[in-house]
Amino acid sequence: MPGFEHFDAETERYDAWFDKHSDIYNAEIALIESLLPTSLGNALEIGAGTGRFAAPLNIKTGVEPAENMAAIALKRGLKIIRATAEKLPFKNNSFDTVIFVTTLCFIEKPILALDEARRILKPGGRLLTALIDPDSPTGREYAAKAKHPDSFYREAEFIPPQKLENLLYKAGFAETAFKQTLIPGKPPASIENGYGSGTFVAAISLKPKKTSQRQQKNNLPREKLALPNWRESLETIKNGNISRWIDALEQLPHILSDKNILDTTAPTAISNPPITAETARKLENSMMKLHPWRKGPFNLFGLLIDAEWRSNMKWKRLEPHLGHMDGETILDIGCGNGYYALRALGAGAETVLGVDTSPLHVIQFQALNKYLRADSAEIILLDCDNLPRKPLFDTVFSMGVIYHRPNQQKHMRLLFDLTKPGGRCVIETLVVDGDEKTCLHPNDRYAQMRNVHAIPSPALLKQWAENAGFAETKTLDISTTTIEEQRSTKWMTFHSLQNFLHPENPNKTIENHPAPKRAILLAQKN
Repeated sequence: MPGFEHFDAETERYDAWFDKHSDIYNAEIALIESLLPTSLGNALEIGAGTGRFAAPLNIKTGVEPAENMAAIALKRGLKIIRATAEKLPFKNNSFDTVIFVTTLCFIEKPILALDEARRILKPGGRLLTALIDPDSPTGREYAAKAKHPDSFYREAEFIPPQKLENLLYKAGFAETAFKQTLIPGKPPASIENGYGSGTFVAAISLKPKKTSQRQQKNNLPREKLALPNWRESLETIKNGNISRWIDALEQLPHILSDKNILDTTAPTAISNPPITAETARKLENSMMKLHPWRKGPFNLFGLLIDAEWRSNMKWKRLEPHLGHMDGETILDIGCGNGYYALRALGAGAETVLGVDTSPLHVIQFQALNKYLRADSAEIILLDCDNLPRKPLFDTVFSMGVIYHRPNQQKHMRLLFDLTKPGGRCVIETLVVDGDEKTCLHPNDRYAQMRNVHAIPSPALLKQWAENAGFAETKTLDISTTTIEEQRSTKWMTFHSLQNFLHPENPNKTIENHPAPKRAILLAQKN
C-alpha cells in the first residue's frame, strides 16, 4: 500500500527497540493489561505494527498498512488485514475490544479513525487508546527528539490526553478513564490513575449500549434543536473569568470512576481503590477554583462539595410527585450546575438538556461530569428566550427563574410551548401570601437579589399557568426557606440567607419584604 514507506523503512529499528528497552516495554504492557478485562472477546488492534502489543495481549487480529511491519506481525501469529484506520473492512458491531497503541499520532485525522472504531465495536464494547503524553516531563523530551530527521516519530503529531479525551467524546464514546506509567522518580512498573506525570498514558472508553447515547447524537435534544455545545456556547459571550475557569477544569486530576450513583442526596463518584491523599488534595484545589458553588451537594471520591443550597431538600419535596421518569426527555431552565439534571437521570430520565446564563455554572457541570459521566445530560450557556419553541420535552423544569423574568406570562407561555402534549412542567418560585391578585414587585432588591421583577401568590402563579394554556395545575408544596437549606459554607463563602434577613425580625428580609417562601407548581399540558 502506498504512503507507508517511512514505516517499512524503519521496521527493523522499530522492532528491535522493544528488546533493547524491555523494562519500558513491559511497563507499557502492564498498564494496558490493567485497563482491559480478562476476557477481550473478539479483539482487534488498529495499527498493529510488528505485533509487539497484540501478541502478548492475546489479540489475534490486527490492521496494519505497512507491508514490512505486517510481515513480522504475521510471524508472531497475528491475522493481519492490510487496511487503514480511517476505512476499516469490517461490518458494524463486529468487535468486543479495539485498541490503538501509539497509533493515533500518525493519523492525519484521528477523529475519523475513532469514528470507525466506534462503528465496528459492539454496543458496550471497549476501546483502549494508548499514547505518549507530550505534556509529561519525559514526553516533552520525546516530542523534541521527534523533530530530528532520523526519529521514528518524525511524522507524528503527538496528542495530549486532554485533546484525546475531547476526541473520544466527539466520537461518541463514554465513561473514559485514564491511567499512566513511566513516571519520573518512580519504578518503571508504577501505575497511577489520570495523566500529567507519566510518559505513557492509556484510556479505556465504552461504546454506549443505548442508541440514545453519543453514537446517536441526533436523538439528544440539543442536537434536535441545532443548539451549540457547551464550548461553543461559551464563545458567544465575553467574560474575563472564563479562561481561568477552563484552566481549573483542565487541571482536574484524571481519576477512574468505578461506580457512579445519581439517585442519592449527593450525586456520587466512587473509585476502588480509594484515591490517594495527594489526588484528593489536587481534586479539592481544582474544584475550589470554581467557587462559588451554589447548588449541591456532590460527593466525588469522598470529597463533599457542600454548596450554598442543600438542593436535595427541594428535590425531596418534589420527587414524590414526579412519578416514574423512565425514558423521559427533560429540559431544565436555569439549571445551575446541573444538580437537578443529575437527579432526573437518577430517577430514570433518558436525556436532559440544561440551559443557564452563568458560564461558571456550565463549567462546574463539566467538572462534575468528568467523574459522574452522565453522558445523556448536556448543559449549555443560553438564555431560555433563545430556545427554539419546539414541544420536545416530557418534563420542563423552571425552578427559581420566573421571578427573574421581566415578563412572567411570556415565560409561562414559553414553558407551555416547549412541553410535549401530555407532558408536564414544574415551576418553582418565590411566593407571597395572598389571592390571585397579589403580587410583590420589589423596587430595588429582594433579599439582596437583583432583578427580582415579580413574586406572585400561589393563586396568581396557578392563574399564570392556566392563562398560558396548561390544563391542570396543582400546588405541590409551599415551604419557608430556612438557614438550614440556604447558608454560607467553605464552598460558598459569600453572604447567604442569614445575612439577607432582617436582624430584628427573621420573618422579614433586610429590605423589610416578607421573608423567602417558595412554592412548587405542577402544570399538565393536554
